[in-house]
Amino acid sequence: MARLTGLEPATPGVTGRYSNQLSYNRPLPARSLGRDALLSAVRARVKRLCTTNPGFRTPWLIGPFLPKARRAPLEHARGMGKHAAMCGRFIDPDLRGSEFDFAELRIAPFPRRFNVKPTQDIYVLQGHEITCARWGLIPAWHRGDLKDWRASTINARLEDAATKPSFRAAWRHGRCLVPAGGYYEWTGARSPKQPHFFRSAGNEATLWFAGLLSVWQDLPTCAILTRAANETAADIHDRMPVILDSAGREAWLAGAPCADAGAGYRVRHHPVARFGTGDDGPALIEPCR
Repeated sequence: MARLTGLEPATPGVTGRYSNQLSYNRPLPARSLGRDALLSAVRARVKRLCTTNPGFRTPWLIGPFLPKARRAPLEHARGMGKHAAMCGRFIDPDLRGSEFDFAELRIAPFPRRFNVKPTQDIYVLQGHEITCARWGLIPAWHRGDLKDWRASTINARLEDAATKPSFRAAWRHGRCLVPAGGYYEWTGARSPKQPHFFRSAGNEATLWFAGLLSVWQDLPTCAILTRAANETAADIHDRMPVILDSAGREAWLAGAPCADAGAGYRVRHHPVARFGTGDDGPALIEPCR
């Protein structure tokens, strides 16, 4: 087995470029290093890169060897699977005439948007107050800049958010509700995919998504909880937002376990015309002819 001095393997079979550069497509060669020594070299190099470069992105293979704070985005993305962008667009609620009418609020309302996107400010309800937060949760422990946070945290899975490093603090102390007038989901194997608009199957004008709120460097950020789709949504997508009725909202904000939250909430949907990232307006939710 090769002897290692710091990060430089003292073996002629491993050139300097591999000890000074870690690449997805150019792994450290194993012909001269034993397995344990090779993993030790990779682990040491990755820890150095994580310390000197907060934006460093790592392959799954070396995730288990990272410090916990840098491992969290990887654990989250692994759990999200191929539907990481589930519930990636929704429309603003119409709160006029409701108990949360903007006339009673201390925030300036947005012009109503029909294509709300990740990283935009959205309405959140925490306690009895509507406020705003950036859509895309950033945990308080993140020490880099905003641009350095690379994980997709617009959604959190109800099944495991309580244990995920990115979400567990917000699960305990940052539960909130995200009001929406409806949301979009897409079908089709290839682009352009077919969008579908979802709204309540009943008379409710506002959907209340279970959310998680985290304040990072005085910036409120949030994620929307998702769960396995029930029979009213499963023909379009295998996941859906956690949508809560009045009893469910009280239980969620009170800190109840809520393992089955939103399981019985019924939605209806219809296909709509394809639209682009910059498109907006009420025409987006009109049924296709």
